[in-house]
Amino acid sequence: MQIKVVIGTIAFMLTMMVLGYATLREDARLEEFTHAKVGRSIEFGAELFAGNCTTCHGVNGLAQDCPNEDSCVGLPLNDPGLVCGDKTARMEAMGWIGTKEAFIRTTISSGRPGYIMPAWLDEYGGSLRQDQVKNLADYVLNFESEELCAEPAFEYEWKATYEEYSEEFPDGDVVAGQAAFLTYGCNACHGLPEDDAMVAAVGPELMNIGTNGANRIEGYTAKDYIYQSILEPSAFIAEDCPNAPCSGPPSAMPANFGLRMGSSEEMPQDMQNLITYLTSLN
Repeated sequence: MQIKVVIGTIAFMLTMMVLGYATLREDARLEEFTHAKVGRSIEFGAELFAGNCTTCHGVNGLAQDCPNEDSCVGLPLNDPGLVCGDKTARMEAMGWIGTKEAFIRTTISSGRPGYIMPAWLDEYGGSLRQDQVKNLADYVLNFESEELCAEPAFEYEWKATYEEYSEEFPDGDVVAGQAAFLTYGCNACHGLPEDDAMVAAVGPELMNIGTNGANRIEGYTAKDYIYQSILEPSAFIAEDCPNAPCSGPPSAMPANFGLRMGSSEEMPQDMQNLITYLTSLN
């Protein structure tokens, strides 16, 4: 009998030790499980992205190398303006007050009404289930990294007016401006002004901006207007967009171009090149 008691006591103590160890590791185990689950979701999202999204947003979400397209019509997703910080630049521009994950999932689910971005969730006529939308959102959120979101080593301090800016960067190049128009993805919303096959799909048509821009704000030249519109898209909302009156404020145009053009000592020249190109289109 005593042997049975001893064996029972030892077994009980061993059981308690095992349970205690398991309890102590529970948080770590749950964290590992969560990481594994998110990892699988990101992998599924990558497959969905490759099959459905690269046509507009490019390989790896960079809005470059879009299959079967001369240029990408979607905005870059692997971009600080979308994924860096709790309140990103695009969330600010769209007046979004929810979380970053909800912003991305909602955009995927319902698209952007009046814009070229379609609704993907099956409940809204798309082809994806709720879990697949989450997989895609997890994949896009995974673009956030220390390297992508690091503070730029250089940040240009934009001048208050075009006149002040042009004193520092007086000369623009039309060819370089045309290239910058594609590099910054302007064609995604405004089309290609010199190509009738790539008309504006979201933002105002720009073919006559050199003339029309001078009539938008009293006292502004076309160059003044373009300069402000790039840096502060919500400061003035144009009336006529391709499918309906332009929405806003806030403007649907991303508000991070100043940051993107000001991240090196040479890049602010892109602003003058863009303005020179756009005002040459009349």
